[in-house]
Parts: sequence; C-alpha cells; structure tokens
Amino acid sequence: MPYKPHFSQQIIYDFESWQKSQLYEEPNNFTTLNFQSYFSSLATNVTKIVGVKGNGVRLEATRGILDTTVTPAFITNGDISNIPYGGVPINRMPDSLTGFIRTNFASGDTGVLAIFFKRVGIPISINIFPITQNIATFTRFSIPLSPSAIAPDTVFFLLSSGSLDRPKQGSWIEVDEINLTNSNIQMPNSSFENWEPIEIEEPLEWATPNLIPTLLRSKVPVTKTTDAFKGNYAMRIENVKVDQFGLNQNYGYAGPGEAAFGTISSIPFKAEHLDLSFKYKYTPVSNDTAWLFIQFTNIFKGSRKY
Repeated sequence: MPYKPHFSQQIIYDFESWQKSQLYEEPNNFTTLNFQSYFSSLATNVTKIVGVKGNGVRLEATRGILDTTVTPAFITNGDISNIPYGGVPINRMPDSLTGFIRTNFASGDTGVLAIFFKRVGIPISINIFPITQNIATFTRFSIPLSPSAIAPDTVFFLLSSGSLDRPKQGSWIEVDEINLTNSNIQMPNSSFENWEPIEIEEPLEWATPNLIPTLLRSKVPVTKTTDAFKGNYAMRIENVKVDQFGLNQNYGYAGPGEAAFGTISSIPFKAEHLDLSFKYKYTPVSNDTAWLFIQFTNIFKGSRKY
C-alpha cells in the first residue's frame, strides 16, 4: 500500500514485518481467569510451577494495579461462565480423586475443590470439598467420591484458590498429578505437563483488536497470510464474533497505531493532497460491506472524511 508524499511519517504499509509477543501460558484442556487477571494486574493468577513430577499448577488470587479488585484464581475443564456445564468425557464412575497438594490461605479464606459427574447433562454425583488446612510441602491426598448407580458420560472439575465470591489476596494452592482411581479414562492433562502459550501477532505499527480474542483463546480477526500481491505477506481482516464470559462482540478492523493496544492513531504529514493506492481481495458474506475510512485533519481548517 504505497502512499505520497514521501516526507510524511513513515508507516509500514507492505505488511512484511509482524510482531509476535507471548503474554502468558495456559494449562491445556483447562480454562482459567488468567485473561481477567491479566487485564487488571498485568499478571496471571494460574501459573506453571515445578511439581512433584514435572510441571504442576499454582493458583493465587491477584489484586488489580489501579483498584482493589481481587481476581479469584481457579481452573476448570468445563464452561467457566456457566458452571457446572461442560466437562470432558468419561465412561466409568471412579472411586476417588487423588493427587498432590500444597496450600497457604489468608486468614478466614477457604479453597474449594468440586467434581461433578453427569449423564446427558444431569449431575448424578456431586462432590464439593472445602480446603482449609495449610500444607507446607507437597502432600498426597485421596478423596472418596460419591458413588452412582448410573455410569457417567462427563466429568466436570473445578479448583479454586479461595472463596469464589470474596477472594483474598495471598491465598494459594498448588496441585500436581491429579488422578481418578478405578477409571480407564483420565481428565486430559490432569498432571499439568502441557501448557499453551498465549501469543498475540500483529503487523508492525498497526493497531488491531487481536488482544481480546487472543486472551480468550478465540479466533483473531487480523492475521498474516502468504496470499500476497507482492512480497512474502499480506494482511487478512476477517470479521469474527467473540461470545464468552458475558462478552458478545464482533471484531474486524485494522489501522495505523501501536500494536497490542487496538487504538488507531493519526499520522502527521505536510501536504495538500494524499494519493492512496492498494491491492485487495474481498469475499463478502451475504450482503455485507467492507469500509475504508480516511480522515484528514488540520488544526486550523477542521477535518475532511472519505
């Protein structure tokens, strides 16, 4: 996308340079509130640690940088916005839940471990255990589970570092090697060995809305493509809908600005005219329409929009 005059601010328009940044890691097959913690404190509250065997997981509530909000730390293999729906497949009712745990609670706080077994979406065995004891070193635990005469088809697991409605900063839980005894199917990644990097990629010097979909592990609207007219890469913009955790929003735009912030900014230049040309391919859905928006502003003469 060339532009004139050449003495205006130099912005990268050929989309050959892209910036990739790793924000944090998430345990595979589990959902957390790391995205909320990241927004409020720029740090995650579910993190990878050295466990009893390989990796383990640590849950610790975090306080926001600019306010007193404390984000609870918990992990689940189900739908975090609609507890206790979702989960993973299982075909036999296990006897107990075992693993290794280490804890430290703020005064008056209580951790929660919950595991639901369901059949066609209906809970057939509900197991909720408060965790109150401080445990200085990794200790093996074994918790008997409520039996059921009906074989489950789904297991929903949730672990919280403290109270879900009034979490306290400073409480933490570390666990590793979670297992369901007398079951030939385990929860995926229950030993917390595998973690997924949460990475954002954007064209250098361009602002996109990729951050929020990236944090929510959703499809991003702006991607790098090798289907280019010239050079190695081009920019692809696709309208995507993110519908998670109460957010229901469409994204699909890009413009000059600072990467990772999503705010389009103006480009200073000195000229009476600006010639803009570009190559594009467009595939609309139904009767949808794309837009190119350009606004020229002069502090003395106002602005013109195209």
